[in-house]
Amino acid sequence: MRDPTPASIEPGSYFHRVVKISRQMNSKNPKLAELRLKLRMAKSPIDSVPILHEIEKLGNEAAPLIPELIATMQRGVALVSSGLVPIIVQHKSQALLEAAIQQKETWSYLGIQGKADLFRAGFSRFQGELLDYLRESFDRDDDPHRLTVIEALAESGTASLVQELEDIEIWTARRLTEIEACHPSLSDEDEFMRPFLAASRRDFLEKLRAAIPRIRTRPDLEKTGSSEQTAKAEELAATESKPPTNLARRDAVADPDLNRGNFHPEVVRHSQKLFSSGNYFHAVFEAAKAYNKSVRARSKSTKDGADLMFEAFGLKGGQVEVNTCESDTDKNVQEGVMFLSVGLMRAIRNPTAHEPAADWPMTKQDALDILGLISFLYRQLDKAANR
Repeated sequence: MRDPTPASIEPGSYFHRVVKISRQMNSKNPKLAELRLKLRMAKSPIDSVPILHEIEKLGNEAAPLIPELIATMQRGVALVSSGLVPIIVQHKSQALLEAAIQQKETWSYLGIQGKADLFRAGFSRFQGELLDYLRESFDRDDDPHRLTVIEALAESGTASLVQELEDIEIWTARRLTEIEACHPSLSDEDEFMRPFLAASRRDFLEKLRAAIPRIRTRPDLEKTGSSEQTAKAEELAATESKPPTNLARRDAVADPDLNRGNFHPEVVRHSQKLFSSGNYFHAVFEAAKAYNKSVRARSKSTKDGADLMFEAFGLKGGQVEVNTCESDTDKNVQEGVMFLSVGLMRAIRNPTAHEPAADWPMTKQDALDILGLISFLYRQLDKAANR
C-alpha cells in the first residue's frame, strides 16, 4: 500500500499534523516531525521516557529537536534526567543542559553516573560534585561508583584536583592498612566483609594513583581559555536555538574558603557541611572530635582528650611518632605536636563539648584558624602512619 499523500490525510489528524510539522522543519526525515509532535503533546515525565529513547537512537540526526526539548521543559513538562543525559552528551548542548538543570522536579534525581558522563563530555561544572562524592563516600568501602568517578576525573579532571586527590590517596592507604590489619575500629559487619572490602579499596587506590599523574598535566580550563576552546564553544552555541546562558561554576561547598583552603580531607569530611551553613561552633567541635578518635585508633589507646595526647605522642613509649625522635630537633618537633594536640583538646574540644554554643561564640575566622591547626595535626598523624 502506498504511503498516504497530504491530500489523502484527514485535516487535523495526527498524520496531518506530522506532515505539516515536517514541512515547517524543512526535513526529509518524517521521524523528526513525529517526535516533535510527540514532545508538544507530552504532559508528564512518564510521557517523555519513550520519546527521549527514540531521540537518543537518532544520534546526530536529532540535533533539530534540541530547541523543542528546551521548549518542552520551559512550558512546564519535566523530562526525566536519565533520558536527557545521553542526548546532552551526544550533542554536547550547553543550552539543553542549562534548561534541564532548571527543571528541579526530575533533575534532582540525576545520579553520580550521569554526572560522570556529563563531565566526560566536557561539562567541567561537575568536577566539584564528583570530588565531593569521593569525600562523602569514603567510608563506604564497597561503593562501586567511586571507580566511575575516578575514571571520569582521570579522563577530564584538571590540575586543581591534585592536592585534594593526593590527600584522599593518603587517607585511602591508611584505611586499607586498617582493613588488612583487622583494626579495632572496624565493625562486626566490616570484619565479616573484610576480604572483599580490602580488594575493593585496593582497586580504588590503584586507579587513584594512576589517575593523579594524568590529571596533574592537565591545566584548568577556566585559566587557559584557549582560542580553540572558545571557537568550539561559539560554534556549538551558533547551532542551537538561542545562545546558552553563562553557567555558574559550582563550588564543592557553598562557602569556598573551606574547600579551597587546602584543609585535610578528614577536616573537610567532618566539617564542610556545618561550616558552609555558618555553624562554625559545631564545625570545629566535629573536627576536634574526629582528630581525637583518629589518634586513639592510631595509638590503640583507651584514653581520651589531653591524657590520650600525652600518651600517644610522648617521647617515652608513645605510639605515634611523627619522626625518628633521634636528634634534639626531632624530639622538639615530637613534643611540639604533643602539646599542640593537648592544647586542642583543652582549649577547643573540651569547651565546645561542655559549653552552649550561645555562650561560646565562634567567628568564621576563628573557625578557619582552628580547622587549619587540626589539618596540620592530621598531616602529622599521616606522617606517623606512613613511617
